[in-house]
Amino acid sequence: MEQTRSMGMGRWIMRGAKLGLVVVASLIFGLALSVPAWSAGFSDVGTSSVEYEAVQYLVEAKVLNGYSDGTFRPGEPVTRGQAAKIMVLQQGVAPVKTACRFSDVDSVFAAFVEAAAAQGWVGGYPDGYFRPYDTLQRQHMAVILVRGMGWEQQAKAMSSTQMQDLLGRFPDLTQVSAEAGRYVAYAIEKGLINGDAEGRLNPVSGVTRAQAAMMTYRAEMAKMGAVEGLRAHAGHSDRTRVVVDLPAEPAGVTWALLDGNVLQVTIPAMTVPPGGLSLEVDSAEVGVVTVGASSVHPPAAVVNVPLRRYNGYQVFIMEPDVGPDDLSTGRGHRVVIDVLRAPSDNPGDNSIPLVALDPGHGGWDPGAVSPFTGTQEKTVNLKIAKRIDELLRGVGLRTVMTRTEDVALGATLTEDLTRRGEIANEAGATILVLIHNNAHDGNSNGTETFYWGTDSKNYSVEGKRLAETVQRHLVAAIGLKDRGAKTWYGKTLKVLDTAYMPGIMVEVAFMDHPTEAYLLEDEAFLERAARGVTRGILAYLGWDINLVPLS
Repeated sequence: MEQTRSMGMGRWIMRGAKLGLVVVASLIFGLALSVPAWSAGFSDVGTSSVEYEAVQYLVEAKVLNGYSDGTFRPGEPVTRGQAAKIMVLQQGVAPVKTACRFSDVDSVFAAFVEAAAAQGWVGGYPDGYFRPYDTLQRQHMAVILVRGMGWEQQAKAMSSTQMQDLLGRFPDLTQVSAEAGRYVAYAIEKGLINGDAEGRLNPVSGVTRAQAAMMTYRAEMAKMGAVEGLRAHAGHSDRTRVVVDLPAEPAGVTWALLDGNVLQVTIPAMTVPPGGLSLEVDSAEVGVVTVGASSVHPPAAVVNVPLRRYNGYQVFIMEPDVGPDDLSTGRGHRVVIDVLRAPSDNPGDNSIPLVALDPGHGGWDPGAVSPFTGTQEKTVNLKIAKRIDELLRGVGLRTVMTRTEDVALGATLTEDLTRRGEIANEAGATILVLIHNNAHDGNSNGTETFYWGTDSKNYSVEGKRLAETVQRHLVAAIGLKDRGAKTWYGKTLKVLDTAYMPGIMVEVAFMDHPTEAYLLEDEAFLERAARGVTRGILAYLGWDINLVPLS
């Protein structure tokens, strides 16, 4: 089995990564006036123009605009002030409102030049002037981009031999200044700048609007990774798995079920190899899977999964080498799409969701002990879990319990907790629900539910969705203070670490609270708690919660 952190059914996944291109207010070169929309196009930038894709990208991202007469004027030069403004807006840096360090920079560019200078992207001349209206040389555009994209350290680390090998491709390499040499060489290596039709680099020539657009676009694309591969495996007992291999952790994932029963998964800030990818899957659940580029900007990889006969789907992100099965060994970052097998006409079909229930503690481990009633947590946990098991089975779901008696599952705490997760794995559970009760300082009270994760950037999104759903229904059922769904104080839980499926730990009430301790002795309260958790599980799985009424 492959260890996964499930990321949900039709929800946005935020992984904390920053998209490279910051969509900002329009950048206007020179006296260019805003063109209302790209759809009108520019009369002087045809679809066959070499700069077309770059201009389209940057215009749609509101980084560039054309002129009021419908032209882009790709051959016009870019000034030093305009180049500073490009980097400031492209990188999302706030313009600096204080006085500019260069006395010759007027109000048109002062805030942008000062911001760029503060970042170390641009500098002035030995005489202390910046000369914002001078045409920017191609080599200096390369310098600004390398600095602005955060590559200066790599450029400076380039050896003289590497630099000469790269610059030596061009007959006019001697025109590259000593100060700009490594920056230009690195820009060549990253594909930002290349030669003209005759093989010349033209480093001291003025950079045009078209060239500036292409260099900026190429820098942006170089920051993004490209989809590395597409795989599928239909041999699982309950699903067909589609895997999209990536060069790095994705910024996030969105998905939607389109007309025609096509599951479309979008991976932002990710490019696609030329021609895209295609894979015919030998599966009852999935047709021919394709990966192509999005038709809108910023770029994204779009995965289309035609669905046949299926019982649901899950989309989640996996980190490198997290499990030993046929689709994980030696693998890196990836997006996984699981298409669940539909029930067959065979009554023994196992595709109905299986809920693993883990009554916390047991045997030598009593858990918390109420100072008011003397009741041990392990007893209350088992009672609630058994009732949840009855309710789930009563509506047709499959279940497995880690324990049904007062026993521990290992000689040590680590062995015990690990075994609980292993039982859920061996059963092939769809989700895992740990039933616990709380204790702290005698004053704390309420209900809370924990999911796997350490912070707001590293967590199971599907586990979070399960936790939020169960928490909402449990609080509605028992009426205690809502302490929320959360990660476990910056640490992961051993049982959920071991389990492959989305899992949560429910803390129903506080055993050391003077009111809640006695509620946990009340059979009616325990029944409401069991029903609340059950309704949350049903809601998460997409089943009708009214199958289990509150009373």
